[in-house]
Amino acid sequence: MTNDYSESELKRIHKLSSKHKQLINNSKFCGCFYCLQVFPSNEIVEWIMDPHNANNATAECPKCSIDSVIGDDTVEISQGLLQAMKNYWF
Repeated sequence: MTNDYSESELKRIHKLSSKHKQLINNSKFCGCFYCLQVFPSNEIVEWIMDPHNANNATAECPKCSIDSVIGDDTVEISQGLLQAMKNYWF
């Protein structure tokens, strides 16, 4: 367990960090679990495109350009969550 999050929860949340264009578009705020920044979802302008499905694009963080972005449409973004994700995945 990392902080208040179990390994299974961190893995579940990690799945929400790729092929998630629709989730990001439905989010008001996003967070990057690499640089730990929180920002409005409309700041995302760079995407890693899926050649087979445009809706499966993966957001790149507008602050650090890493593809470690999660949106608040599916999880509550907090510094604790972002730090736990960084500790586990990086």
